[in-house]
Amino acid sequence: MYFRRLRYFEAVARCGSFSRASSELHVAQPALSSQIAELEADFGVRLFTRHSRGVVLTEAGDALLTRTEQILQLMEDVRAEMAAFRSVPRGEVRLGLPTTITGVLTLPLLSALPERLPGISLQVVEGMTGHLEKWLEQGELDAAILFQPPLLQPQLAPVGTEGLALIGPEDSELAGQSDVSFAEVTRRPLIHTTRAHHLRKMLDDRSLSLRMPLNIVAEIDSLPQIKSMVFQSRGYTVLPQASVGTEWVSGSVRAWPITDPALRIQLYVVSSGGSDRKPCIRAAARMIGEVIRELIQGGRWTGALLPGQTPPGPAGRRELKPAIARTDSSFRKGLFSGP
Repeated sequence: MYFRRLRYFEAVARCGSFSRASSELHVAQPALSSQIAELEADFGVRLFTRHSRGVVLTEAGDALLTRTEQILQLMEDVRAEMAAFRSVPRGEVRLGLPTTITGVLTLPLLSALPERLPGISLQVVEGMTGHLEKWLEQGELDAAILFQPPLLQPQLAPVGTEGLALIGPEDSELAGQSDVSFAEVTRRPLIHTTRAHHLRKMLDDRSLSLRMPLNIVAEIDSLPQIKSMVFQSRGYTVLPQASVGTEWVSGSVRAWPITDPALRIQLYVVSSGGSDRKPCIRAAARMIGEVIRELIQGGRWTGALLPGQTPPGPAGRRELKPAIARTDSSFRKGLFSGP
């Protein structure tokens, strides 16, 4: 009832006349006058001053008109949003993926998109988690996969977890081992990112809680450069197992799952402020979760588990061998290159 009265009030204010508003609304003038009188009675103020040529707003009426226009626009937005649920989601979604998982996730996502969400254009941005979170906050991205959700979004549930491994040269003296302890990790010269990124923060926190200092010999915010130094036997690093799948198969490096204690990172699909209200972004987020679940259930994501799954026992070399997802160059054309 209030919404109808506000709509009538806006029409009278815009037309400057009860008769013209009555004609526009297809409502009898006495009924229209009665509704405005009820509105004035409810608020306890006069909204119009009547004169020979029509009506003009009072000061109170002018203030109410501003609010009424906002309410009517909000209702139009709500109607449009509800209507979108009745149709195929359409739009452009800018998605940020951590560098460590692009190799295993990018191609399956882009392959699934045409069939599952034909109305959505997905633009992929690759970056380190600290950078992705910053771009998300600045509105450069609509959504991103992060290892840790922003503090303002505690309601998010993880879509999967990844096991971490010590990555080292093929000729390491650890070659005969199937896994390593965290204590062994601290004894190795480590090449890693700066503390701006969640994976490094996790290692530092675990090191501090166990009172086992890490031996960081170089800090580089570039995954290709980190892996290049490991290939050259300059040191070791700690990464999700799937991030070096191609190199492991080619014999460039070895990967040892970290046990005692095991280290796992959680994966979250996070949208930027307000973006989750857009149907296309909600639909894309659901599809990302579905693809991740299918990859894990199908054993195509090495070291990854679904939320709630228990990690297996120590893994041997055969268990580490992943199914490699290579990114075809044709998919790169037209993709968002990032800020």
